Amino acid sequence: MKQLSTNRWVRFLGGVLLAGVLFGLVEGLVLVVGTRGLVLGPVGVLLGSVVSAICLGLLGGMPFAALAQRGRQGGELWAGFVASMLVFLTLELALYTVTDPTPGQGRSLLQQPVWLGLLAIVMVILVVRGLPSTPLKSSVGMVALLMPMTRCDSGPTPAKEVAQSSQLTRLPNVLMVTLDTTRADRLGAYGYEEAQTPAFDGLAEKGILFEEAFSQIALTGPSHLGLFTGTGPWRHGNLLNAVPLPEDRPLLAEMLSGVGYSTAGFVSAYVLNSDFGFDRGFQVYDDVGGVYGSESPLLSRLKDVIDRRSNPHGVVERRGDKTVDLALSWLEDQDESRPWMLWVHLFDAHGPYEPPAPYDEAFYSGDPRAQEHSSMDQVEGVADYLKESLEGIRDVDWVLAQYDGEIAYADSQLQRLLDAVDARGEVQDTLVVVTADHGESLGDNGVWFDHGDDLYQASTQVPLVMSWPGQLVKGRRVKGPVELSDVLPTTLDLLRLPTPEGLDGISLMGTWITAHEREHARGLCFDRAANLEAKASGEIVKPTYRMSSMRTADMLYIHRESDAYGDELYALDALEENRLELVQEDEFGLKITDFLREQSEGLVSQGQEGIERSTVPLSPAAKARLRALGYID
Repeated sequence: MKQLSTNRWVRFLGGVLLAGVLFGLVEGLVLVVGTRGLVLGPVGVLLGSVVSAICLGLLGGMPFAALAQRGRQGGELWAGFVASMLVFLTLELALYTVTDPTPGQGRSLLQQPVWLGLLAIVMVILVVRGLPSTPLKSSVGMVALLMPMTRCDSGPTPAKEVAQSSQLTRLPNVLMVTLDTTRADRLGAYGYEEAQTPAFDGLAEKGILFEEAFSQIALTGPSHLGLFTGTGPWRHGNLLNAVPLPEDRPLLAEMLSGVGYSTAGFVSAYVLNSDFGFDRGFQVYDDVGGVYGSESPLLSRLKDVIDRRSNPHGVVERRGDKTVDLALSWLEDQDESRPWMLWVHLFDAHGPYEPPAPYDEAFYSGDPRAQEHSSMDQVEGVADYLKESLEGIRDVDWVLAQYDGEIAYADSQLQRLLDAVDARGEVQDTLVVVTADHGESLGDNGVWFDHGDDLYQASTQVPLVMSWPGQLVKGRRVKGPVELSDVLPTTLDLLRLPTPEGLDGISLMGTWITAHEREHARGLCFDRAANLEAKASGEIVKPTYRMSSMRTADMLYIHRESDAYGDELYALDALEENRLELVQEDEFGLKITDFLREQSEGLVSQGQEGIERSTVPLSPAAKARLRALGYID
């Protein structure tokens, strides 16, 4: 093959650089407009996109260098330009074809791969024919460049006007941290002596600890939806992960953005991605990403695809330190004269339990694979996504120790956030709320290392602490059941902001000002056991049967919709023993169970529309990612 002269190489490379700069600028502008990556600043986003495009152009354009020999002398600049554009377009087309649309949504006609394919064919023809520099063919090249951009997200939904701030003083900041898959009884503040959770325990000493806080559903997406809308699953209708959020339910971030807050969210798991609407109201939203449109530079999206194929778990979640790094970078840039709301989600305690050093050895010594151990013999029904991490393990205590290690590690990341607020001198001006979306079954009720479609104590009791020095009672511990849906109205109440109508949650301010306590906490979810059995028998093809619960200060009543399973009643001091028949022998107990049954059945009736809403067909990619996290059997 005839070699290009030095001058012709220079001209060819000049075309590659020109294409990279142009493509990168357009892509960077799309990212800036869409607010993604703004933690780096607009200039950083633009530079990153340009460098990304140039690198891809140089890497992919070289094989086309010989095409510069075609046509007249001096055509190398245009050859380099079009060769790079062809590389960009081909990669965009490839990434598009391996990416499924957002669950519940489709693609428009102009976004079908066939149209991108036709543009690619046109580009190839232009290259082969010698690339004469005509305005018409230049326009075709630019259309090919811009067409993939039509898939980009429009960015977070504009904040709805919930209230107008008429206050003369600055509103307080809000730091909200959600600890995924974290049981309350594995934290020091709740009496677990082996715990290493000084950050959370310190907040409990400075603020209000709720001893009996419960999630209404043990799934990350629906639970966070209830947390941020003040509604239960019987009202918001989401009973599964990866279901788009209902648009008629305003989120806390939308409410605070509407009164002048700077808002940012940094999450660590796929199920909270912006694809499902969790970015609404956040001016900056950073998630684990996916290959959707132009939500990250082309080079980053290409790397995501490779990572997803080689390490599926690595792309549906990220470790807490990386999420907190981004959150702290955003916080550093905030104007002290303007209030901010920062939400950080830490996914670490979710299985597989693989804490980093030194937390992996902080709670266990010895060899968990030694022959003298046999406690794992009792473990059954372990989810597929956990089996590899547990291979060869013979001691259950080692698994529990790894879970404790994950919680301790997440607590260390919480401490980093608290230290950053302290360093800004804003401790007195910041309301801190720390909770979890759900717990984890560690053998309770026969469920091992899992959570999801059940309403037992282990899956639903979560930590909840609120701290605001000088404003909240120091060291107060509140007894009695509360729901995660209570967090939103309580937060708005503390900020002296109006509360929307139609909420299931109530403000908890009365629980530490007066003797008032919530009488019961509720729950609703799909019944995994009943649905799997009915599906295996051919009775159903999608989740249908549900269970609901009513929890008093000392009882847990579970109503199961399927006739194949009876209702259950547990005393909270004996969570393994179903006492329904025993209590019904007592006249007073019968009245209690009748009331709880009536209320539980009412939740099922009220949430009927949730069945249709939560069974929207998922894309293959979404199913694969949920299966990797153990959310699909």
